[in-house]
Amino acid sequence: PDRKIRVRDFKIGCVGAGFIMADVHLASYAQAKFPVVAIASRTKANAAKVAKRWGIETVHDTPEALIEDAQIKILDIAFPPDQQPDLVRFACQQPHIKGILVQKPMAMNHADARVIVEACAVAGKAPKAPGRARGNVVVADPAARVQLWAEVAPDGSFRLAPVPVGT
Repeated sequence: PDRKIRVRDFKIGCVGAGFIMADVHLASYAQAKFPVVAIASRTKANAAKVAKRWGIETVHDTPEALIEDAQIKILDIAFPPDQQPDLVRFACQQPHIKGILVQKPMAMNHADARVIVEACAVAGKAPKAPGRARGNVVVADPAARVQLWAEVAPDGSFRLAPVPVGT
């Protein structure tokens, strides 16, 4: 059964305006009546189109501008994995950001994925992954011959479990 929603006060900012954000995350937020107040993407025009569709009031020029927006408390990043580590590190420096939802794959390699987890730990902001990420590859690093699997705790936090591949 679904958990009872205790709080709908935290304003959400979304980075990314592709299929996952536009058709999955934003639909879920709307259904739950969670307040999404800002969006940014690689192209402002695409972000504006998605904002109009979902009634999002603010379209930022860049993901960094959205992350700096003091009204944002929860950050949802659905962006290319080569760009997510820098965005997460930047978000960890913002005192107003209380939670970060990072989509898989969260990085291009094991080292960058570890940087995300460590930056969040230092900032006291555990990264969250959707519950369905459990057991899914969140980073595949052929050079290191390892895959990282998400192990999701009941509170939604996760750790990266390396699984060797090949011989």
